[in-house]
Amino acid sequence: MLYSALLVATAAFSGLAAAQNSTSDLTLPPGVGACCTVAANDVPERTRATWCSATENTCPEICGGQGQIASGGNTCDEDTLQYTCKCRNGTEPTMAEYEQSVPGLMCRFWFDQCTNATIASNGEGNQAEQFACDTYRNQQCGNKTTADAETTSSTTSGSSGASSTGSSDSATESSSTATSSAASGSSSTPGAAVRLAQEFAAPVLAGGMIALFGIAL
Repeated sequence: MLYSALLVATAAFSGLAAAQNSTSDLTLPPGVGACCTVAANDVPERTRATWCSATENTCPEICGGQGQIASGGNTCDEDTLQYTCKCRNGTEPTMAEYEQSVPGLMCRFWFDQCTNATIASNGEGNQAEQFACDTYRNQQCGNKTTADAETTSSTTSGSSGASSTGSSDSATESSSTATSSAASGSSSTPGAAVRLAQEFAAPVLAGGMIALFGIAL
């Protein structure tokens, strides 16, 4: 009975999660186009220039440096927002996955328009429409940075450095411990001899004094 109840609960949860992750049933605000592009003419000229600069800076970092760009493989037209990013090894990075690119920035530009459109004339936002805007942004707007392309090499280098440092520290600690033990052993020997002499000296001195008094008498 318990097993059946768990199956039913699991199925219900999966259905809810699927419904929340799906965009087919979402309703966007009136007047907002499909996610997540806008016409180049609807974007201010200075904004288009910024987007192109971001794309042309991101492309070399993804490919591994300016020298790894294919001939004519890093362009962006500020009027049409058409761009190219081709690496020297023949690969073409998916720029839409990166924040600082034309598609990444355009997606967030679309999201701002979507959010503004959810606000009615009375100043109150439509929660269902805002949920739709948020869902599209979370699922469609790229969130990678150029640092993500370097994560693997940085992690490997960091692990190697940590291992080397740890070995060095262990050797230093072992050496210090051995030196400390040797010093402790050598210093304890004279101290024991002194205490032994003191223990035997007192009775001998007392016996000598008694003998002298006996002679005097």
